[in-house]
Amino acid sequence: MSEKLLDESEWKKFAKGGDYKDAALLKALAALAKAGPAERAAALDEVEKQGELLLKAHKGDKKLAEQWKGVAAALGRERKAAEAAAAEADAEGDDDAGPAVLTTKMVPLLRAVPKGETLQAVVAYVGDQTAVMVSRKAIGAPQRKLLAAQLGVSGGVKYLAGQCLFEKNLHTFVLETLVAGMAKKLKAALLAQTEMRWKIRVRGLDPNVVEEDLDDGDGASATEGGATTGDGDPADAARAAYEVRLDELQGALKAALADPKKDGSKLRALLAFAQGKAEGGQFPAAMQGLDALAKQLGLASAAPPAPDATVDPSKAFNARLAALLPAAKEAPTSIAAQVKARIADAGVAARDKDYVAAQALLDEVESALEAVAERTRAALDEWQAARASAIDDIEEVIEAVRETGDPDARAVEVELRSIVSNLTESPDTPQAVAELRRWLESDDVITAAEEVPAHYGSLDLRAPLLVALQALAAVRG
Repeated sequence: MSEKLLDESEWKKFAKGGDYKDAALLKALAALAKAGPAERAAALDEVEKQGELLLKAHKGDKKLAEQWKGVAAALGRERKAAEAAAAEADAEGDDDAGPAVLTTKMVPLLRAVPKGETLQAVVAYVGDQTAVMVSRKAIGAPQRKLLAAQLGVSGGVKYLAGQCLFEKNLHTFVLETLVAGMAKKLKAALLAQTEMRWKIRVRGLDPNVVEEDLDDGDGASATEGGATTGDGDPADAARAAYEVRLDELQGALKAALADPKKDGSKLRALLAFAQGKAEGGQFPAAMQGLDALAKQLGLASAAPPAPDATVDPSKAFNARLAALLPAAKEAPTSIAAQVKARIADAGVAARDKDYVAAQALLDEVESALEAVAERTRAALDEWQAARASAIDDIEEVIEAVRETGDPDARAVEVELRSIVSNLTESPDTPQAVAELRRWLESDDVITAAEEVPAHYGSLDLRAPLLVALQALAAVRG
């Protein structure tokens, strides 16, 4: 990236000592530096959006406004360069909108898979009909329409997203959901689309749930193993481990809550987080919450069990993978690809009986999920602090309006309290965050509240709340 003003370190130099709430902007700048051609336009838009929110949060800061003027100009130049690069790519004939992407253009892509390339894949099916697309790029709605057209239907089509890679000397489709008979259906679809025969293998994220079509005949075999057929249900084992850990912390927690020097609200929040995740069956995340609680209590995190020569390493791997899969499937987009890739690599290592490597890869998955959980807690704390500050300011204005004795005071109070009721304390899904942001950006009551006469007090609600919510969106998305 040639634009110096769009460099994360350059912004840090400018902002040093400025007390700016620029975490979301720094994240956007870092993402821009890593963005490939396909993601560049969206990354530039995100930097621009975060910068505008920062300007709103620091109205009247002339130094910031002057710096942003230069950054905005740099964004414009980078955007033109990105558009030119995209136009050049289109001119080279890299067309993902034509029917050839489902036929002749897939042949060189599939031939690249045995050389180590991993492709994006989407399978479309309805009844006994199946079509498939592989691509180096993300496969979106326009390409799905092509798949539906390939099937010759207008509705009722189901889609399975995943990847195509080379395992066990076979083209392997790794799908989040495994449908019975899919290997045979994919083989037939690829023959029809490319006029070539391919040896196909299909598996889920759990590498032990596999369907293979090994030869050029019609025979296909399906095998299941690991977590779904072991001696015990991994979910029950995970629940038991969670309950044991919770019991271990109860004594120290009770003593800490009785100690006025301890931050009881933070301890209760961590406990509520862990309990909420456990109630939803997300025991890895629940255990992470208990580890964070233990850290606040001055206790050690739960130690992994010592190696036991009597434990079957295959069962140990499968049980751990099964416990991680629910959290992995809910991983935010920022780490979803990394998590899926590590799980796939771990599955390959386990099938090759290299359980040390397989467990090390699951360690990476667990660390990534833990890091996201920690960032989520920090972002949620920031949102809840901004929310509490906004509610305090609203209550002060309500009290000032009451004291006037104005006949319309009650109506004003109702309007202001409607803002409070819509400020969700813990938006826990990307959809909840997106809905909250749309409301904050467009609600007329907030606009009117910020224009309240000065003698009632000052309400600056929208900008600081949006800044805090964006930090949460960055980790929830």
